[in-house]
Amino acid sequence: MDYYGVLANVASLLVVALGLVSQITLNFRRKSCKGLSLPMMGTCALAYLLWGIYGWHIHDWYVTTAQVVGFVAISIILLQFWLYRSGTK
Repeated sequence: MDYYGVLANVASLLVVALGLVSQITLNFRRKSCKGLSLPMMGTCALAYLLWGIYGWHIHDWYVTTAQVVGFVAISIILLQFWLYRSGTK
């Protein structure tokens, strides 16, 4: 068992579970993405997507799982930017 891979995967999933999910919840409650940078969220989505593809390509499930989950969470935030676009000003 690759303990470092497991630890890195758990840490990455905690970032998504604690950080991104709490941001999604806050955005939902406020019906706004005020204070968030759309270019930064877009760049994060691209990074998560590319790292997920890379992990899939090299058959590294530690990389793939955390990045795909992160991409899904960031995609929800990007969807919220679109849904709450009048509240971002």
